[in-house]
Amino acid sequence: MSPQINPNTSLNLTRAHPNPPAMSEPNVLEITSAVTKVTEDRILLFTFLHEVWHRKCLALAESCAHNLEQHPRGVRPHDDETGLRLHPLNLIRGMLHVAVWPARGTEIKMQIGFLLFPEVTQLDFTGPLQFLSRLPGSETALIAKTLDPIQTDTPMQVLPTHTFETAPKLDLICAPGGFGTSAAINDAETLDYVRKAGAEAEYVTSVCTGALILGAAGLLEGKNATTHWAYTDLLELCGATHVDARVVQDGNTFTGGGVTAGIDFALTLIAAIHGDDVAQAFQLGFEYNPSPPFNSGHPSSAPPEILNASTDRYTASRDGAAEAIKAART
Repeated sequence: MSPQINPNTSLNLTRAHPNPPAMSEPNVLEITSAVTKVTEDRILLFTFLHEVWHRKCLALAESCAHNLEQHPRGVRPHDDETGLRLHPLNLIRGMLHVAVWPARGTEIKMQIGFLLFPEVTQLDFTGPLQFLSRLPGSETALIAKTLDPIQTDTPMQVLPTHTFETAPKLDLICAPGGFGTSAAINDAETLDYVRKAGAEAEYVTSVCTGALILGAAGLLEGKNATTHWAYTDLLELCGATHVDARVVQDGNTFTGGGVTAGIDFALTLIAAIHGDDVAQAFQLGFEYNPSPPFNSGHPSSAPPEILNASTDRYTASRDGAAEAIKAART
């Protein structure tokens, strides 16, 4: 049976919100009551419940649903004790922040930056971007040489938010890959920026052939790393040792394999930063439960004729990347 909840109970929240009040554990009754005071809209409620992952909040989900049935209210802005007018969805997100990170009790600040360049593989960065940009207290920058739209390897273009000159100091830098990798390595300004930002960052990361950009900048020297399967032998040119894994961590360096490995990479990073429970919550929230119709996603399992044809496709790109890395490291 769902617990009875006093609808007059309030939770002091401000701005929904980068500074959550310290709580030793989620207070199911207070949070539930606060939700029911601002909305009966099931879509908003499910947005909240969908992302709640702390085990102690299972009762919260049941209580919210029960209490909304008992105390229907309209969706409207809500005045908190500071006099701020809060939209219900933002208030719910603020309560989620309190519920998920109760032990920290302090604002989490992290500057995340994704390197962009022409012909970047779209999924190399949009996969991790979808996950990492949701980290509470984080700010995400899309950084390129100019603010001109970046043409990805798909019809989609991306607008950078910062140039190399205006980018903030990064706590986490991520270099994606793509067929534009060689040109990015050959561009002195791009490589200089990666070298400088990587030297200052707490986390130095890449997806796919973005590892070769890190390597050309001298950031993989003596490291274990991975990259797209067709380019793994080029890691040796970067002073790195290839490890055949979907994601490789070596100290503060995280490298992901090709393209779709970016999601595994993001979850590995989230676990390293916030813990396994939080990473598993992200995985559930985004329903990352891959079940591909074929078992050809790695050279070890792909049919020989598919592997041979795919290998030939990457020959010119591999040769160009090898020459770019050699030039950058001489």
